[in-house]
Amino acid sequence: MLRACLSLLITSRAYLAITAVNAILFLIDFNPTGTTDGTNLR
Repeated sequence: MLRACLSLLITSRAYLAITAVNAILFLIDFNPTGTTDGTNLR
């Protein structure tokens, strides 16, 4: 039971981290610096 709760907590935190990184990358692409598309930052 405890192990299941810990694994669920770890996976949810990893999912939140991946979602935050994707949101930051989307914002960087959505607000380009000097170009019409944000592909220059990748």
